[in-house]
Amino acid sequence: MIAGAAGVAVAQQEVPTSTPKADLPIPSRVWTTSDPRVLVPVAGGREDDRRDPATQTIQGRFAARCPGVARLSVTSGWERSTRAVTVPSRPGALVRHVRSASKALRRGRTATVARIRPAQPVVSQVRVVRAGRVVASLKEGCTGRPVAARWTPRARGTYTVEARVRSDRKTIVRRWTVRVR
Repeated sequence: MIAGAAGVAVAQQEVPTSTPKADLPIPSRVWTTSDPRVLVPVAGGREDDRRDPATQTIQGRFAARCPGVARLSVTSGWERSTRAVTVPSRPGALVRHVRSASKALRRGRTATVARIRPAQPVVSQVRVVRAGRVVASLKEGCTGRPVAARWTPRARGTYTVEARVRSDRKTIVRRWTVRVR
């Protein structure tokens, strides 16, 4: 019994700290972005069908899509390494304005609740919140064009519209109350 436990202990000590090349799965390395709105994978000539084309590549090439910070990880066998990658924005203002459009709405009628006018490409997000829960995600994505978020409320009450603008700088958040009659 003691000899068997000692044999296992010796075998565990002989296991290498890095995965041998012969033991790596095919594809041996998969590169993954944490935010495809910031870094987009560029497909190469020999991509694997098992990867997620929206976030992964085996070539390791990515294109900057929008200013911001994304984590880029490479997985090789059972090992993973992660690095933060920053896509810088241009100098100057990120947005010209973030405004509320309508503060009083009627149930069942579609209305514009937020307007974002970026000065350069940014990741924008507009959502409607009630009692701490997200009721609707209206707009989300990388854009350099004006954004108008429209919403059709289904129930009466008081809601909070939240507009976020992200880039490599501090996130801009604006909130306002909307009443639905």
